[in-house]
Amino acid sequence: MAVYLDTSTLIPLFFAEPASLAARARLRKEQGIAISRWTLAEFASAAAFKIRAGQTDEATAQQALGRLHAIVAGGDLPVVDILAADFDRAAQLCTAHGSGLRTPDALHAAVAARLKRPLVTCDQGLAQGCRYHGIACELIAPA
Repeated sequence: MAVYLDTSTLIPLFFAEPASLAARARLRKEQGIAISRWTLAEFASAAAFKIRAGQTDEATAQQALGRLHAIVAGGDLPVVDILAADFDRAAQLCTAHGSGLRTPDALHAAVAARLKRPLVTCDQGLAQGCRYHGIACELIAPA
């Protein structure tokens, strides 16, 4: 089954995180993984945050960014574009007060819904928001 990954799932694949083992185990058996341009932007932001917060050093962050971009450039991780309709759908998802979704997560949910792929996430809030809206989602919990 093809899936869409949000940034919270991608980060543990490149940095040591509580969810790293679970994310790797879950995705090892997966074929047809995709991310979006939004995921790439968030990944870069998360790597920079890790440096600022003292969670990693510059060399490790640059190495992670380089590995991700090499995988993308090699065609092993397809990157889908964000469409205007994705932003419109994300806005609709955010206005449903019961979902708790904010713009960044709503954009991931909108892209996954458009692609008709389950969203694989390590973010419990995003998973709850997806369930609220009936968007297929799988939560990876730290091992």
